[in-house]
Amino acid sequence: MKKNPYIALILALSFVLASLQPALAADPSDRQVRRQIALKKGKSAELFIGNGGVFMDESLYTGTLVLTSIEGPSRGWHVFTQRTLDIRVLDADDEEVDQVLGLVRVFFNLTHTQRVRWNDESSNMSIWHRPQGTGWQKCVTHLIEESGFPHGRLYCLVKSYGLYGLAYTKPTITMKLEKANN
Repeated sequence: MKKNPYIALILALSFVLASLQPALAADPSDRQVRRQIALKKGKSAELFIGNGGVFMDESLYTGTLVLTSIEGPSRGWHVFTQRTLDIRVLDADDEEVDQVLGLVRVFFNLTHTQRVRWNDESSNMSIWHRPQGTGWQKCVTHLIEESGFPHGRLYCLVKSYGLYGLAYTKPTITMKLEKANN
């Protein structure tokens, strides 16, 4: 059987284009999106950007809920599958609130691929939190199945405001090799 050299070239180009697709599709102005809503004490509040967001069952503040969606880190042992979310609350005087009061949940709606990773315990797919001045910490993550979300929704309780992201971890051997090379 005679090999066609053009097939190899086409395959190589398709791999290169596939790897560039996210970079080509990304709009530079879309690197950070910020939304906010007013909070009223005793009222529930929900704010989302894309497939992620935050929900308060009953706000214990009158003020502002601020949600900023940021591209996840590209280096490290975590592979972020969605944009990370920075959650902040401002009181009525526009001062940042440090302590989380009440039931506040951060959530991410799953794609099919993310749901497969969630089901595979070895991928360690979870919601991760990065408090100021520390590294990423695993948040106790729960799955809820709802009719509006065909692949489910992951959520965790917000214990401190800051950065949250949906990620899986690289296999242990890969992490060890990267650490050895640094």
